[in-house]
Amino acid sequence: MRIAIIGYGRMATEYQKVIEFLGHEVCCFMKKNKLVHLNPITPVVYDCKTLLKYNPDAVIVAVSQENTVEVLYQLLLIKFIPCLVEKPVLFESKDINRLWNNDNIKIGYNRRFYKGVLELNAKLKNHEFNLKSVYVNLPEPIEEYRKSGIKLLGEYPLHYSASHVIDLLFYLLGHIKVEMIYRNKNCYTGLLMADEIEVPILFKSVFNAPEHTEMTFNFEDEVWTFCPIEELRIYDKLVKNNNSYYQNIKKEIIEDRTFKPGLVDQVKQFLYFNTKDNLATLEDAVKVSDLCNQITGRIK
Repeated sequence: MRIAIIGYGRMATEYQKVIEFLGHEVCCFMKKNKLVHLNPITPVVYDCKTLLKYNPDAVIVAVSQENTVEVLYQLLLIKFIPCLVEKPVLFESKDINRLWNNDNIKIGYNRRFYKGVLELNAKLKNHEFNLKSVYVNLPEPIEEYRKSGIKLLGEYPLHYSASHVIDLLFYLLGHIKVEMIYRNKNCYTGLLMADEIEVPILFKSVFNAPEHTEMTFNFEDEVWTFCPIEELRIYDKLVKNNNSYYQNIKKEIIEDRTFKPGLVDQVKQFLYFNTKDNLATLEDAVKVSDLCNQITGRIK
């Protein structure tokens, strides 16, 4: 298959490596800056009309987030074509009106394809559980983002790294609502609720905290902890030994880092139109955006 990539940064390079590993061709890149040309082997274009002359079978969009909706809009005005888009696609749910809620658009939440996440999802979907509570810690590296020049960081601080984990909450637990949030300029803490299964989610995001991102799922008889998200450890419930407590590690799943974790399976599913579809949709992106904005207080 012939794949065009819109974007010329780190994620575009990650996608190129995976596409070529899977035996497909990157037919062209599209970028804005004509002064920088780092890969003379692959053709580079500067607008969607020229890109489509290379007859791609699909397009991957990996541009700076504030430009994503506009780039998609310009592309889809010319031709409806399958697109895999790096998150966050939408900062406000109203932005979806420009994209016609197009079924051809899939969202690059690659953590859905982590082996540990897939194993947990199977456990939850098969009702092999008595889930008591969930803990989420999202220490957003705001200073690092600010130095990299992210323009909308002040207005949308949770739409970048945190949105990956928030998408996982929807993917694993169904609808999520805000019960109570404490806010100040450096943190958001409070209680969310997976209301379809009535499971509380303790939520914490302290900016620039020297911690790993974490998700912990507390079951009746064991604890599943992703910390960092690429490493799952499954523990027995607490056991008392004399005057101390300990937990036995039953199982570990650590993601392969040969490529960006989850990306190979995500691209496979996108290119081969697998019927067992774990890919996020525009509707999923709206849910994530709305919950991020509810947590930060932008919307009620």
